[in-house]
Amino acid sequence: MFLWGQREILDKLDRWDLERWAADLEVCELLPRDVAEKRAYDKYIRIQHAKAAGHHLAGIDCMKFNSNLMDAQRHSVMYGLHLHEIGLTPTDGVSPEIFAQKPFIYESKIFQSHPADSLLRVKL
Repeated sequence: MFLWGQREILDKLDRWDLERWAADLEVCELLPRDVAEKRAYDKYIRIQHAKAAGHHLAGIDCMKFNSNLMDAQRHSVMYGLHLHEIGLTPTDGVSPEIFAQKPFIYESKIFQSHPADSLLRVKL
């Protein structure tokens, strides 16, 4: 886990995206730096949760295909938690934002977490 200011990020290279987004908001929308940083970080968190939800959605399909229903259930729980963080529910259907992040190939036969699972407010 790395930090951008006082905020947790998953990769140290993500700092560059966050700095660029904050600078864009600061210049284009004339926001104070602290507000721009908060909005940039909110965007970053949303993207990371969408990537994790896509990962777990692919995991559900793969685990069901391999008849590993226990790990499919684990992926399902994590999928629901990430959707909740974004403000969606699993009963809404798969949003285009999540479907775009779903990997086409998911080859694991066992449950694998996503790095963004550590960003969940609910600690497991």
